[in-house]
Amino acid sequence: MGWTGEHRGFVVEAYYENSRSVIATQTASRTRLVLGRNASVPDRKTILLWISNLQATGSTLSVEGNVPWAFDLFKGRRGVAGTVTRLKPV
Repeated sequence: MGWTGEHRGFVVEAYYENSRSVIATQTASRTRLVLGRNASVPDRKTILLWISNLQATGSTLSVEGNVPWAFDLFKGRRGVAGTVTRLKPV
């Protein structure tokens, strides 16, 4: 699920209000966002990433270079398709 800025803001606020408890934050998110019992909520890694981004940049959004695995996952494959290599004639 794509999380909106409102969702991210609520999660960060709930994290600090719940004594930095990820599980309590997930429970509060499920209650506040009126999600069903089996609906997805932000996982631990996502919540901690948002907190880390907020502390580092003042925003919960990822910045390229701040989270290398988020942007460089397919970097090795990026230039493979459609690349034409020009060879020098011998």
